[in-house]
Amino acid sequence: MLWDFKAKFYDKGRNSFFLSWILRKENEVVTQLLPSNILEERRILDVGTGTGNIPSLLINPQITIGIDISYGMLQRAKSNHRNLFVINCNIVKIPLAIGVIDVVFCVGVLEYFSDFKTLFSEISQVLQNDGLFYLTYSQKNLPNFLRNILGEKIHFVQENEIIQELQSYGFQLVKKNKTFIQTQLLFRRGI
Repeated sequence: MLWDFKAKFYDKGRNSFFLSWILRKENEVVTQLLPSNILEERRILDVGTGTGNIPSLLINPQITIGIDISYGMLQRAKSNHRNLFVINCNIVKIPLAIGVIDVVFCVGVLEYFSDFKTLFSEISQVLQNDGLFYLTYSQKNLPNFLRNILGEKIHFVQENEIIQELQSYGFQLVKKNKTFIQTQLLFRRGI
């Protein structure tokens, strides 16, 4: 699998000047939209955790679970974060009970799905009422078109489609931000 291969050098590649600048900006937005005190003592699910970037931003969660289809990425994530629980699974079939998660992160994942509706359905199952859902999607811009040219199949979605689909599951958009590569959306699931 491609992501298992990429796991061997993924973090090193992200340490290059340009990619580390992008990652630093993306992480700043996470902490702006979701300050760490909001995440304390919460049950966190990181969908598509990769090597564990999101868990590195969390302070004192009750539990953090990272799921990914790539066993190689999960091995890296676990070695980077010993308190991270990892589950190797297809993220459109999340093996968790209904309503057990307080906050779901889905960062840098949506662009790899041509049909995000199944993913949103799964997230709505595991997220408790009044839970938070932090989601990013890739914008149509030169860097993302270059990713397509370089072999990554990036699917571009319309923000209104995301919002409409999530509203059908009782989510409301709370905050929004844009960075160089991605748009970040924070939703709250209604009671």
